[in-house]
Amino acid sequence: MPASDNGKYNALTVYIILIVVVACALVIGGIVFYRGEPQRPGPTSPHALDQTQ
Repeated sequence: MPASDNGKYNALTVYIILIVVVACALVIGGIVFYRGEPQRPGPTSPHALDQTQ
């Protein structure tokens, strides 16, 4: 029976690690996407073209 218990713990640790990795990926992706939005409207190509003309 200890082998099956060990397998259960290994499965739990694998699921926990996967959940943590997915959560970190979502948080990092959300931060990058949130920071990327305000930067996009700032340096836009039409304004740069208007300034050169």
